[in-house]
Amino acid sequence: PYADIASFHGYGTKNPEEIADQVQQFHQTIASYGLGNLPLWNTEASWGAETSEVGQDQASWLMRYHVVQATIGVSRFVWYAYDNCDWGTLWSVSPCGNSQATHGLTAPGTAYGVIETWLTGANPSGCSQYKDGLWACELTRPGGYDAWMLWSSTGASISVPASDYLGLAVYRDWQNNVNSLPTSLVVDQMPVLLENHDL
Repeated sequence: PYADIASFHGYGTKNPEEIADQVQQFHQTIASYGLGNLPLWNTEASWGAETSEVGQDQASWLMRYHVVQATIGVSRFVWYAYDNCDWGTLWSVSPCGNSQATHGLTAPGTAYGVIETWLTGANPSGCSQYKDGLWACELTRPGGYDAWMLWSSTGASISVPASDYLGLAVYRDWQNNVNSLPTSLVVDQMPVLLENHDL
């Protein structure tokens, strides 16, 4: 009765999918105090400190982390930090004193804009997790739009028979390039979005 929002910092997940367990534990805790109906906000998180050049590994982490939170009921998430030289870097600035070689958007900075496009206006219906590490999260929109976001949580390449997803016609790669959907699609750590029609 004395709070409007339940907020947390979502650090400490080596694999982005682990945020689902953290949020579930947090929700159970606040529910035991009668606060289970409050909106959940993650007010600060990222992959953490830079230990190497920021690239596609971090871009993949960012996209997967965002969509898992969206499907488990986290209604707001604040990234830390957009232009920090050493922590969750989405924009490389000078002087940084680290290994960032370019100025401007990093690969995860690009991925941030793409995942925003994929999620804005969409209804994340939930995710399914498979033994081989494949994750499949459904996104729907008004007007009959249906899409599935797929990735490999282990990083291993997984061949997915795209014909199993009836009615899907195109897919977007992590840079938002649209391609015709083949009969079989190889999925790795970089999420792809399979759609029944273009956004």
